[in-house]
Amino acid sequence: MSTISVYGYNLDMLATIHGSQEDEDLPSSGCRKSGPLLPNGSNSLFLGLPYEIRAMIYNYVMPWTNSIGQWHRADAPVWATCRKIHDETISLLYGDCTFPLVVNYGDITFHHQWLNTWGANRHRPLTPRRVYQFPDIIPLRYRTLLRRIHVRISLIDGYEGMIKYNCSNRNALALGVRDQVQTLCNTLQDIPEIQDLLITWDIKRIVDCELLRLVTEPFQVLRNLRSVTVQDIEGLESGCVSRIQAQVAHASIKNFKKH
Repeated sequence: MSTISVYGYNLDMLATIHGSQEDEDLPSSGCRKSGPLLPNGSNSLFLGLPYEIRAMIYNYVMPWTNSIGQWHRADAPVWATCRKIHDETISLLYGDCTFPLVVNYGDITFHHQWLNTWGANRHRPLTPRRVYQFPDIIPLRYRTLLRRIHVRISLIDGYEGMIKYNCSNRNALALGVRDQVQTLCNTLQDIPEIQDLLITWDIKRIVDCELLRLVTEPFQVLRNLRSVTVQDIEGLESGCVSRIQAQVAHASIKNFKKH
């Protein structure tokens, strides 16, 4: 059943991310139209189209994200039609969309923010957001399909650390963030290819190059990174961020060659 929230958000929009659609619920071949299930996928005019054309059609009705990971809602849950369409659309959903993750001292979260452009909000869209624990929100069988990931690393001072985590030691807070980054990278290192990795910062303390190297070092276990970008930080010593970015990229190439 499709549920619409007060924000106009269709809770079935990312049914696959919530894991509500199991493989056994999908027809193994053919597609559902308004009538009975077609007995053979080859009888479907749609499936007879070249994949490139089907992909263009999927993009009109599937969820998609902009460059900062804000989601645009889906018009139809096409992934629930049949197994073949499910496999094709899921690859596009996870491969083409940007998944924004936030790494804190205490956890890793997926921030699902979507644009609501209905009615009076068409020109000034609302951006409601829901926060989920990562990677639990994404079914295990889909995690290797991720291709575009935006990781925002949060570095806080001792005062905020005491309030949130009962920890005021800045070194301990930094090590805790590093441990969370390591946990994230342990999940991501099984991805055969990451096309775009963006690392940005939410900084509420004084930082130096050594601290940034500490918390970003776990990214060096990843392999086959096609593109990695680390956000620059104003006031930091010249060349620090570019060196970190180069180290992650170089380590990725070495890891790929080992495999």
